[in-house]
This record gives sequence, C-alpha cells and structure tokens, in this order.
Amino acid sequence: MENGLVTLSEDGVPQGGPVSPVLANVYLHYVLDLWFEKRFKKSCRKWTELTRYADDFVAAFQDREDAERFRREMEERLAAFELHVAPEKTAVLRFDGSLLHGAGRPKIKPATFTFLGFKHFLTKTRRGTINIGRTASIKARERFLRRQADWLRANRHLDVHKQQAHLRLALNGYYQYFGVRLAEQALYSVYRRIRKLWRKQLRRRSERARRTCAWSDLYAKSWFQLPRPRITQAWV
Repeated sequence: MENGLVTLSEDGVPQGGPVSPVLANVYLHYVLDLWFEKRFKKSCRKWTELTRYADDFVAAFQDREDAERFRREMEERLAAFELHVAPEKTAVLRFDGSLLHGAGRPKIKPATFTFLGFKHFLTKTRRGTINIGRTASIKARERFLRRQADWLRANRHLDVHKQQAHLRLALNGYYQYFGVRLAEQALYSVYRRIRKLWRKQLRRRSERARRTCAWSDLYAKSWFQLPRPRITQAWV
C-alpha cells in the first residue's frame, strides 16, 4: 500500500512484511549459503566465511583476490535466479587490522561497514591488541531518537510516571540490542539525548513547567530517573 492505494505484484515479497525474512531465509539458503559452502569456499586460496541474516550478508576473506572474485561470481549467481544486490550497499572493503600496526597514525585507515544496524570498526589498545568494535550506526541511532521524540511530542501531557515507564522500556530495549563491548560512549550519548528530549517536552507543558524544569530540579525527581547504559553482550 502506498498513499492509500493497494498494488498487487507477482514479483518479490512485501517490503517490511513479516513473511519477507522467512522467505529470504528459505530462498537464499539454497541460492547463496549452500553455493558458498559447497562450491565457492572450496576454491578459495585462504580462509573465508559468510554471515547472513535474512537478505543481508557479509563475506570475509583473507585474500583480496578471493573477495573480488566472490563479488563477481556472487552477482552472477544471484542474477541467474533474478536477484540483484543493491549497488550502494555492496563493496569490497579492506577491513584489515594489520593497517593499525606500528606507531603513530596509520597511513591507510581500515574501512568500516554497517551490518544489522551496527557500525563495525577496528581499534588498537595501548598494548597493541587489535579489537573489532561495534556500535549503533548513525542511521539506527537517529531512527531510535526520532521515534522517541515523536512519541514524547504526541504524549506531552501524559502523566510523567507513564512517560518514564515508556522511556525505560525503550532504553532497556536499545541497551539490550546495542549494548556491546566498546560501545559505552555511544550508549551514554543516546541516554543524555533522551533526557534532553524529555525535558524539552516537559518545559512545553505550561508556563509553570518552564520555571520548574531546571536540570537540578529534575535530577532530584524519582520519576525523572532513567536506566543508565549497560553492556549486555560480551562480543569479542
């Protein structure tokens, strides 16, 4: 449905429909997963692995030539089943921790990529250990904040305890998914912005609210307390 008009199509699956990821899993299991494991992987020079969720996937390679060959043959394989990748979301990237070895800033920075709402990046500790970091992508973060801002605007005059209950559930859900190791700073940024959005709508409730919504006053209110960020997934 678009602008109230229902259009029937015999091709593809409904965008955002609950059946879409199920059909993608069934179809791509045969079109992509088995082809990768039983045919392509055996022809690679070095280590390689494919990770897929519904119709999103990432393939990792130790050898760049394997990666470039995969992109060509993968697109040919999908085309044979009348499937195509999104060009703006498809690329061969150098996600290589060896670029961070040595002192000072690297001449070439490792690439980053987004998968399942996470931005993946490489980082080096003071001891020289290379870690994979993950944090909510800008798109995922801003979508969450925009959704909460819209809810607060629409429910501005709701009882503050009900507002708190909604925001507690929303933040706990956000932490549950995006609360991974090395993401503490990004989580606190979302936590602070949610409080600012809430205060903004509280101040708009009345003239009296504008005078009593100083930060020092709100901090003392039990109903203004929200769950602080926490790490819920110990990814390595």
